[in-house]
Amino acid sequence: MLNHTKIAYTNRWCLFAGLLFFSSTVWSQSTLSRTIEQDLGDLQNGSLTVEHHRGELHIRQSADAHAHLSMEISARGHDEDEVNRFIESITIERSGSEKDLKIKTADQIASWQINMGSSKIKLKDGTVFKGIKELELNLVIEVPELATLRLANKYDDIHIGGFMGDLYVKLYTGELYAKDISKSLNLDLKYGSAEVGNVGDAALVLYESELEMKDAAKVTIDSKYSQYNIGGATSLSLVSYEDEIITKNVSGDVQLDVKYGDLEMGSLGTVAVTFYETDFTAGQSQKFTGNMKYGKVSLESADLFQLASNYETDIELGRVAQLVLQESKYGSVEVGQLNQSADVTAYETSLEVDQVGDQFRSLKVDSKYEYIDFPLPANLSYSLDAELKYGELEYAESLFAHKHSRVEKNSAVTVSAASSDAPTTTLIIRGYETNVDLRAQ
Repeated sequence: MLNHTKIAYTNRWCLFAGLLFFSSTVWSQSTLSRTIEQDLGDLQNGSLTVEHHRGELHIRQSADAHAHLSMEISARGHDEDEVNRFIESITIERSGSEKDLKIKTADQIASWQINMGSSKIKLKDGTVFKGIKELELNLVIEVPELATLRLANKYDDIHIGGFMGDLYVKLYTGELYAKDISKSLNLDLKYGSAEVGNVGDAALVLYESELEMKDAAKVTIDSKYSQYNIGGATSLSLVSYEDEIITKNVSGDVQLDVKYGDLEMGSLGTVAVTFYETDFTAGQSQKFTGNMKYGKVSLESADLFQLASNYETDIELGRVAQLVLQESKYGSVEVGQLNQSADVTAYETSLEVDQVGDQFRSLKVDSKYEYIDFPLPANLSYSLDAELKYGELEYAESLFAHKHSRVEKNSAVTVSAASSDAPTTTLIIRGYETNVDLRAQ
């Protein structure tokens, strides 16, 4: 019993001593701050470049033609005197000309090493500080109307209350909050997020980031592993890898080069795509062209839907005027309504059409190992030229009352038929191990 009591008292003393040491360590730390304020001079219609890190950066509207700067420096460490000397060493570097000003904050720090709870800061002039635990620099700059504003920050946020000129932002591991940008936005964002209002032209480079942006004019995006939601635009050029993308209407040209993507879009103008393992959904398009591999496409309507190649792609079209598939392999095509023409060259691809419009004029199919379900309205006049081997061709003979010749020999079917002496709609079918059902609509 005596030994157990000694051990218990010893353990309690060690715990008490440890807590006392920890508490004294925490209580002995000092937090000091100071503020730098500067008048940056008349920058009306000029340019300003700011390189900042270790704190938030706020851009606000100036009340006059001058730019004004205020930076609060806050540091925490063990020794109050050393903390004070350290924050006094932090300065703002200014360079450039009167109307093209460049600012850098905390550029004096050459290295900051932290090992097992101890820290060592070395300045570029060789000065060393030990025991500094934290440094925070909160920078506020009031600007007049500028032609160009360039901002860079690391490990913290940028806040912009709206800007009338061209804006360039480079942000690493931080968040961007910006209201309307009247001219262009150039954003390089890595491991961060951005909320942006309406902009002029936008050039975006994104990596593992999230973006929400309202309407823009011309938009170009180069992105990886990101998610973004964009309002309307007049044009869009996108290079994307493993992104999730939502956009509203794009009235002009749309160029999409996407791998492993998920896209949801509104109404589009002229669209050119290169897709690889991509799911794409959109409203209407005037003209949709491109190449696809391993994916799915769903489009409400298009005047022209034309693919130079598609491989293992499922295609759903609500309404299309002209359908052209030049090299379709191992996929499926479903069309709600086909209004003018279809030209399909396919291999192991199914084509199913629900309805054909009154202005439909041409069906041309060259296929292997395929299934085709195609309706023929009774109010149109047809000519049929079909040659199939190892396949089936079904149709209503009553649609071809003017002329009908069908020859079946050696697993081959040849048909030459017409509804009248001046048919309006041409049907040309070539198939190998293909089943074609030209059903009555």
